[in-house]
Amino acid sequence: MKKNIPFLLILALLLAQGLSYLKIAELERQLAQTTSSLWTLQDSVNTQISSIYTNVDDRLEKQASYIEQIQTTIGVPDAADLTVPVTYTLLPKEVRNGTAVSLDFGDKILPMERNGTSFSLTVNAKIFDAELDPTLVIAEGDVTKTEKNDALSLRRIQDKIFPYMHIRFMGSYGGNGQGFHITGTLGADIKPVSSSPDTVTYEEALFVIQVDDTVLSETPIDIGLLDGHEIDEKIPLQDGETCTMLVVITDNLELEHHYTIASYVQGNQAQREPLFDEAAIYMKDGTLLQDPAY
Repeated sequence: MKKNIPFLLILALLLAQGLSYLKIAELERQLAQTTSSLWTLQDSVNTQISSIYTNVDDRLEKQASYIEQIQTTIGVPDAADLTVPVTYTLLPKEVRNGTAVSLDFGDKILPMERNGTSFSLTVNAKIFDAELDPTLVIAEGDVTKTEKNDALSLRRIQDKIFPYMHIRFMGSYGGNGQGFHITGTLGADIKPVSSSPDTVTYEEALFVIQVDDTVLSETPIDIGLLDGHEIDEKIPLQDGETCTMLVVITDNLELEHHYTIASYVQGNQAQREPLFDEAAIYMKDGTLLQDPAY
């Protein structure tokens, strides 16, 4: 029996050590959970504080503004001159008999038409202008007040006109000594513009294959079947020739939206991957109106 005592002591120590490890592991797990909860709580508090600051800033800005209400309405685009009517309707906080309101567009100051206590003005904006950002001018006798207000700004007017379109290619492509090959399907995501859902519609689509500046083929695709359209092409190329594949969407303004889905230079080790987020937009005569941002 005495011979077993050391063994039993060792066994007891091992059991105690094992229990200690389990307790330490449990404490570490609880500590990790507590730390994670604290980080989550801190993120939540930071978000709430940021929201409070934003609300306070908005309230202070609204309180400091001369305007109680601003409404901006975008009309139907004109295909002839590529402009769109933008109507501003303002309700000043204080209106007297002699109150006159204008909008200063930098190169010109346009008076707004008064209708009771509100004022309105319609201007024709170029669709591809970068920004429409007028300054508010309120005149009462000899006193003139001005104000910059974000609600009057329209940035990237074309984004308010054209429905969102995202074209992508899903599959594989590459080249060898004979040329370029591509196999896969197209993905298409089209969403209307929330501010003016019926201003522009996409009418037709073409799948275009070209080598350098020569168009090899133009295949019509039903807009409704663009998503999931299958592609399986082999294009023979000589060294230095560039094969480009595009989806060309034509809208009801007769503008062409060019989405590059693949580009391959024969014999070139480094190939540029196309970016699908933005289209190059052309007039029917080939005039470039908008180049992709990349």
